[in-house]
Amino acid sequence: MSDFNPIDFDSTYSPSWVTGSSSACQEAGDAFKSVLQDISKLDLKKLGISDYNQVYIQTKLKKPHYEMCVASYMLGKFLDFTGADREKAVLIDYGAGSGLACFAAKRLNIKHVVYCDIFEQSCLDAKAIGEAIGITIDEYVCGDLPETRAWLAQNQLQASGVISHNVIEHVYSMNELFTEIGKLAFRNTFVWLSTAANPFRKKTSAELSKHAIRVETQTREPAPGHKARNALEAYREIRRQIIVSANSELSQETVDTLTEKTRGMREDDIRKFLSDYRDGNPITISPDHPTNTCDPLTGNWAERMMDPFSLIKDAKQHGLELNVLPGFWSLDQGSAVKNGFKKISNVGISLAKTKGLSRSPYYILCGTARQN
Repeated sequence: MSDFNPIDFDSTYSPSWVTGSSSACQEAGDAFKSVLQDISKLDLKKLGISDYNQVYIQTKLKKPHYEMCVASYMLGKFLDFTGADREKAVLIDYGAGSGLACFAAKRLNIKHVVYCDIFEQSCLDAKAIGEAIGITIDEYVCGDLPETRAWLAQNQLQASGVISHNVIEHVYSMNELFTEIGKLAFRNTFVWLSTAANPFRKKTSAELSKHAIRVETQTREPAPGHKARNALEAYREIRRQIIVSANSELSQETVDTLTEKTRGMREDDIRKFLSDYRDGNPITISPDHPTNTCDPLTGNWAERMMDPFSLIKDAKQHGLELNVLPGFWSLDQGSAVKNGFKKISNVGISLAKTKGLSRSPYYILCGTARQN
């Protein structure tokens, strides 16, 4: 059996934590709850999924309320958008991971649900989990949005919506992502991109800056459930090696400077810059954030903090009309006092709207995309 008892949600547990939530949000929350309940009954080790997703899912099952709160809001918004057309809708979950939102979407009778993730092991694990709980996803795309778009074209389908939670903080180029969403959009396509990497909340900003500095400067040992795709060597040292291999004639001082100046750049962009650079020339590149950094080998950002208002301006150039929305705190079956503070915070966030981002656990870019 699983390391957890099947989740027993008592009568006080409801997806109505989202302030002003619609009946669709509550319906979506119930669907997500049923998925978690079924997964909690599985023996994940016997199922044969990776250690990475075993740890990931077990973490979600320990504290499921946050996941349910986000999923109820995200999928509920999509149901409100599609209205009576959900049985014709085509929903893409971008960076779908273990597939939890996809499984809930199928239980909501969304006609076509497309799983999309670049990490092959997660694709394989999600398939195994879906089969174990009796849910069939229409397509598992082990790739990115161009591969998803090709599958849609092959099957003569148009995307009704693209959803994603806690993915954009890892995406190397947001402009490239906006371009790809714009390419697969048809008429008005629903878009939800949310992340807990909220720079406006001081506690979150401090924690994420500390994490970024750690992966930038320290070589680490693999923790239980380490994602094999992520480098463990200090990102700074990886960049140094790339720079030296690209141009061994650079002085040590120049190598040191370039190592610092290329923070947040992927290997191909580092090499592109070095192809035209000559020692002694002005160095015209510089990080655009005090601590943000990415894995130079993959471009995977370490919980990148971004200004959502700048993002929606960039998105508009690619046919996306997005608004910034604050996320809400989930209630749980723990401390009544703590839940009381969360309720007060949620009311304040709801009333303050975007000004409430300083209190929010995550922010959302939500709206529509129209093909250019």
